[in-house]
Amino acid sequence: EIFGSRTEHQGAPAVIGTLMDVTDRYEAEIALRESEARYRLLIQTAPDAIVVLDLELGRFVDYNQQAERLFELPGEELSWHGLADLSPATQPDGRKSAEKINEYVSQAVAGDLPAFEWVLRSRSGREIPCEVRLVRLPAQGRTLIRGSVTDITERHRTAAALARSEENYRLLFDQATDAIFLCSPEGKLVDVNRHTIGLTGYTR
Repeated sequence: EIFGSRTEHQGAPAVIGTLMDVTDRYEAEIALRESEARYRLLIQTAPDAIVVLDLELGRFVDYNQQAERLFELPGEELSWHGLADLSPATQPDGRKSAEKINEYVSQAVAGDLPAFEWVLRSRSGREIPCEVRLVRLPAQGRTLIRGSVTDITERHRTAAALARSEENYRLLFDQATDAIFLCSPEGKLVDVNRHTIGLTGYTR
């Protein structure tokens, strides 16, 4: 980098020049651009919905395409909101969404890594059970919280199906007209049905 100023030398116009080596600064700028490109690639290719909340602004300042699809909102509208805005008024435990999310955000600000289940509401009004993980991002003069949001609708459906299967099994097991019992490999009874109890007089 060259700096120059006009002057005179022995009565004739002249220029004084200063030459400064800016290799370190140039390399630092390249490294910063590469780092930003890697960050953008990680955000956009992540399998989860990613949002970045600016705590002072109270809204998202960054997001990926998965977040746009999950919330059914284009980016320009998604950036008007925070997580509580895109949630029902209360969570399944009866607590207000705004109060509850503020607690989790405070934990992230303090350096914790809160992970929790949450119900979101998409633009169409669909309520979506999700798993959310928060982490504070390094930022000069700003408080940024990154949220990774995973749709766990299928997980809930699978759990509900397993619960129904267990209920059906217990119903068939207990109402069977034959005596049915389960033994461990050591020969210890681990479960019996009602008919077995009626025949033997033993209790569970």
